[in-house]
Amino acid sequence: RPSIIKIDREIVHGIGTKNGDARQALVESFVSFGRRIGARLVAEGIENRRDLSILASLGVHYGQGYLLGRPSPVPHAPRRFDARARIATARTTTRRTTTATRGA
Repeated sequence: RPSIIKIDREIVHGIGTKNGDARQALVESFVSFGRRIGARLVAEGIENRRDLSILASLGVHYGQGYLLGRPSPVPHAPRRFDARARIATARTTTRRTTTATRGA
């Protein structure tokens, strides 16, 4: 049994758009399957707050992507987010990235 299920960027990107119904249904299936086997889900390629919000509401609790943190030469563990903190985490990360970019 897998302990981690990664959801590819192709499924994640645009999940919060009006054409994201099929993607949402697929992620709901992954969440259900993950709960059944006790696996954690990681969404890859989260680039905007809307997608992050939808993923959290569907039950995905871990994510990777530009919204949560820029690529680094040192690998980092996926970030955990929940329904209450997801937007605050995204705002803080975005501010830190913007500040660091301005100083460069």
